[in-house]
Amino acid sequence: MDEYQGQLTIILILAMGVYLTAVLLVGRRLPDVIRRLLVGLTIFEIALILIYQAIQAPVGFWSWLFDPRSELAIVSSFSAGQHLVIALLALLLALRLPGAGAGRRLYWLVLALPFIFLWTDEYWGMHDVSVALFDMTPFMGAAVALLLVIGLFLFKPDRPLFLLMLFGLFLIGLGGVVIDSLANANTFHFGDITIDWLAHTPSILGIPTKHFETLEEFCEMAGGTLILVAALAFARAYLSAPGWRLARRVSIAAAVAWAVFAVAMVWIIPPAEEALVAQAVRIIYPPDGPQITGYRASAAVAAPGDTLGLAVYTRVTQPISDDYHLSVTLLTRPEGESVTHADLQLGEWLYPSSAWIPGLAVRNWLELPLPEDLPTPASYWVVARLWKPRPGSDIAHLSADDLVSLDVVEADRPLITPDSAVLFSLPVVSPASSAAAPPEGPSYAFDGGIALAGAALPEAATLGEPLALEFWWRTADAPNVDADWVQFIHLFHSNGEDYYVADREPFEGHFPTADWPGGLTFHDTFTLTLSGDLPPGEYTVRTGFYEPIDKDRIPVVDESGVPVQDYSIPLGTITMRGGE
Repeated sequence: MDEYQGQLTIILILAMGVYLTAVLLVGRRLPDVIRRLLVGLTIFEIALILIYQAIQAPVGFWSWLFDPRSELAIVSSFSAGQHLVIALLALLLALRLPGAGAGRRLYWLVLALPFIFLWTDEYWGMHDVSVALFDMTPFMGAAVALLLVIGLFLFKPDRPLFLLMLFGLFLIGLGGVVIDSLANANTFHFGDITIDWLAHTPSILGIPTKHFETLEEFCEMAGGTLILVAALAFARAYLSAPGWRLARRVSIAAAVAWAVFAVAMVWIIPPAEEALVAQAVRIIYPPDGPQITGYRASAAVAAPGDTLGLAVYTRVTQPISDDYHLSVTLLTRPEGESVTHADLQLGEWLYPSSAWIPGLAVRNWLELPLPEDLPTPASYWVVARLWKPRPGSDIAHLSADDLVSLDVVEADRPLITPDSAVLFSLPVVSPASSAAAPPEGPSYAFDGGIALAGAALPEAATLGEPLALEFWWRTADAPNVDADWVQFIHLFHSNGEDYYVADREPFEGHFPTADWPGGLTFHDTFTLTLSGDLPPGEYTVRTGFYEPIDKDRIPVVDESGVPVQDYSIPLGTITMRGGE
């Protein structure tokens, strides 16, 4: 952009000069207090743009703060605040306009709605409220223009104010629709019709159109200011003295509240969430890189077809120059095969990591769509990885060779690979897998809130062939199991000498006990094959759990609360026939 810097600065100065001249001419017709506000806002807007043009640092907090392309920084936040105040003024006029008929009150009420939309559209934090925002913006602008034209006839004595508002809307449309389309190659969709003629203009005056984003934001700010002062002038002229005082207080309070909100969204709320509601983790990357310090999932238990929302909190300990990306992947346990994943730039493009203030946490929001055919019940690893694009690569068309991953240097979470750490395990349970009905029979309760609700054995089986034992496990409302227990199966021959031992985690390790949700029943099949070298005959089957590290068996009691001998539950007998 440096080669176009001089030309862009000249264009901006000319545009600002024309606008400032128009402001001085218009200001003569406005009340003193509103004229001073208009001049003050205009000076503030020009200063913002000139500061940005002056610094033009490639990275860094100050460069980002004055960058008009970022909707979290000053310029876009300021424009959003203007739209909010305009909407509130229109609502106030609808409620407090003395002597106005129902038609005029309804007019101001309807006029408030598009400015509420424009407020949400301008600021990234509200984008989830609106759908297909960019495609709706031209329609909203057309609706506002139509309303203002109607106002020319509905409020004949005040046509100068409505003309001023129309001119302000023209500037907003020029910046937010026309120049934005040129800069970003956007298209508009009207049903089956696509309008994209603006997207095919590669340059203006020899300057690539993508570099006109600063002019775009200046037009949006200036247009919003003209509409704001016109609305204030209307309120000053037609509201009673108490109503005008209320309008001033509402405007000031809204502006201050919006400034506080904009600051809180970036620098206050995420660190507070990290400290108060996030699950703390400690995943440290090289000294000049960011750290993962917490996460917060939208659900503790998911079902196939769900979309898991995940907030990941990261921070830096010193200023950095790179813009890192976060990848979150869902892996099967214990194989580690990828099921689904999501990627985003840390802080998104709105607040990249090169602009972060050291020590303050940043919230990064991802959504993981779970496949409809995901096997259940099972537990899946949610794994995080940080990376950055290789210098010179095309961010829009990255290949595996374009990614530079960061290896973890310290973590309080297990690592799948040197650059991938497990944030947590996600239990996934479908209605079918959690509605298993156990057969009638005794139940046994283990310490920690897991019970054996039932078991089924075949009456007879053949040595050397698969033997399937079925188990129904039930969890208490709040199980307290902090280890992945191992289930043992012991078969003892009636001769008192021969036996068979088999150990494994329930569900073959796909659904560890530490992840079992509360208040559910799960059905599992334990398949084993007794050696053909064992003698045929009657075998007594027993089972239980033990901890994987110290091998201590988990205490278990029967339905009467009596401890089971050796913490080994008797299940019954099986007649084992000799193989061929």
